[in-house]
Amino acid sequence: MSSGGGGANEEAIADMVELRRLSRQVLWSVRSHWERSGWVDRGWARLGLPRTLINLLFVLPREVVSTLRLAGREVRTLHGVSRLRQLRQMIGLAFREGLFPAEYYLFALYEDGRRPLAPLFLGPRNNGDSLVAAVGSRDPRQSKLEFFRRCTAAGLPTVPLLAECSNRGGSASIHEADSPLWQGDLCSKPADSGAAQGIRIWSRQEDGAWRDGDAVARDRDELLSVLSSSTRHDIWIVQPRLRTHRDLADLTTGALCNVRMNTVRDPTTGAVEILFAMFRMPLGADVRILRPGDGVYAGVDLDTGRLGMGGNKATHSLPRYTEVHPTTGGRIEGRVLPYWSEVLDLSRRVHDAFPEIPAAGWDISIIDSGPVLVETNEMWACDLIQAVNGIPIGLTPYPRIMLKYLRAAMTRRALQRRF
Repeated sequence: MSSGGGGANEEAIADMVELRRLSRQVLWSVRSHWERSGWVDRGWARLGLPRTLINLLFVLPREVVSTLRLAGREVRTLHGVSRLRQLRQMIGLAFREGLFPAEYYLFALYEDGRRPLAPLFLGPRNNGDSLVAAVGSRDPRQSKLEFFRRCTAAGLPTVPLLAECSNRGGSASIHEADSPLWQGDLCSKPADSGAAQGIRIWSRQEDGAWRDGDAVARDRDELLSVLSSSTRHDIWIVQPRLRTHRDLADLTTGALCNVRMNTVRDPTTGAVEILFAMFRMPLGADVRILRPGDGVYAGVDLDTGRLGMGGNKATHSLPRYTEVHPTTGGRIEGRVLPYWSEVLDLSRRVHDAFPEIPAAGWDISIIDSGPVLVETNEMWACDLIQAVNGIPIGLTPYPRIMLKYLRAAMTRRALQRRF
C-alpha cells in the first residue's frame, strides 16, 4: 500500500481528525444520549467520564502489556523493532489517533513505511463512537425478523424463514408449512443475536428426526417445542441450512461462507457507496463462525470479485496470512467469487431499503442460485476489513460522508439547546 498522493492524504487526514473530534463532542455533550441507549455500556456514564478517557486510562495499559507480551518478540525478530520502541509507538498512536495495540499490530504500524498512514486508519472504538453519534438515540440493533420482513417487502433475496417461536407463550408461527425445505437440514437462531451467537444446526436423520449434538427432535412440533422452552432468548427463528456455492465448496468446512459488504449512504444525495468487501470462511471443524475474529478472511477486489490472501486474526498478536485455506487446502488467493456483479447490486439495493442507516456491514452468502442476504450489522467492526484489503478507511468516501451525519447531529444538538 503506497502513501503517495500527499495532498489527497493531507485532506483525508484532516477529515479523519474532524471525524474523531465530532464523534467525541456529540457523544460527550449530549449526556442524555448515554442514558437512553441501553446498548451502549452505561458503566462509562456512571463514572462521569468520557469513554475515550476511560479507554486510555484503564483499557490501554492492559492491552499494551498483553499484546507486547504476545507479539513483541516476533516483531523484534522479524522487523528489528525493539520492544521499547514498540511500546512508545503504541502509546503514541493510542493518544494521537485512537488506535490501540491490537490495531497497531494488525495494521503493521511498526513498519516505518506504514506509520505515516496511521491517521487514515480507524479503530473499532472510534468507529463505534462515530456510528453511535450518527444514529442518535435510535437503537441500531436489527432484529432478524424485522430484517427479513423488510427485505421481503423490498423484493430482496434472503434466507427463507420457515418458522418463528417464542418462550413467552403462544403457538409457533409456521411459514410455508408444505415447503420441501422442511425435509432437509435446518438452522435455528435467536432473532435478536449477532455474530451467529446461539445458532444451532439441526441435521436431518434417516428416520426423519433432526439432531443437534445430543438434542434430538423427532418431528417439527417437537423441534419448535424445544426452541420455545429455551430460557436464554425470547424469540427463535428457523431457516433452512444453506450451502455455499459449489465453486467455493473447498473453502469451507461446512459453515455457510459469506461476504461482508460495507456501504455508506450519503444523506444529501441518497447515493450508496461501497467501501470494502471481505470474504469470510470458517476455520477448523466448526460449522459456525461465532465471533467477528473467528475463521479465515480475505479481502475482495471490488472491480473483479477476486480474493486476496486469506488472513486469520490472532488475538493480540500478529495476524497470519496464507494463500490456501488452513483446513481444507483450497486455494484462496486469486479466486473469483461467482455472481459478483449481483453481489454489488444487492448491497446497494439493500442499503436503499434501509435509508435510516448511515453505514452498515451487510452479510451476503453466495449459493448455487445466486446471492442471498443473511443479516445486517449496523454497528460493525472496521479493523479486520481494513487490514485484509490493505486500504485505510480514510482513503474511502467514509469520513467525508460520515461528517455530514455528525454535523447534522451537532445542528440538532444546538437547536435542542436553543429551544
